[in-house]
Amino acid sequence: MSAPVSNPPGLVPQSPQATGPYTLYASLQDDEIRLISLSPSASAASPIHFTFVVTSISNCPPYDALSYTWDQQAFDRPAYCDGEKTFVTRNVESAMHKLRGRAPWSKAYLIWIDTLCINQGSVLEKNRQVVMMGEIYSQAHKVVVWLSYDDSSAAMLGPTE
Repeated sequence: MSAPVSNPPGLVPQSPQATGPYTLYASLQDDEIRLISLSPSASAASPIHFTFVVTSISNCPPYDALSYTWDQQAFDRPAYCDGEKTFVTRNVESAMHKLRGRAPWSKAYLIWIDTLCINQGSVLEKNRQVVMMGEIYSQAHKVVVWLSYDDSSAAMLGPTE
């Protein structure tokens, strides 16, 4: 069981409105983005748990952004957003498993992952968020480059800690 994760000040958790594809999302204002608050886990085999938090792009807390390959992968790997089951690709699942171990137990690990943070079921939101992607990546504390779910070909680039 994972320890409780505290959200940084000023961030509001965004709970899912219902279960199923594309129903985890409430509407965003023009200057807002979703971040993922990734819950740490004591076991690498534990399911992925996260919460969405919404913040203004102009006043974001420190976060990382994930750059990865989609590779026509199916959304067939379970993950849980506020306890509600959703699905991610194998590559995103692999990255989230690896990255959640980096999160301190007492703090949330904030990351932006396009396929989850942008409502893929809303053309309007996708259009707005795609325009903001340059700013989203440039404001990230670190951009994590994830090449494959195979750990031997994965790489993380950014400032060393």
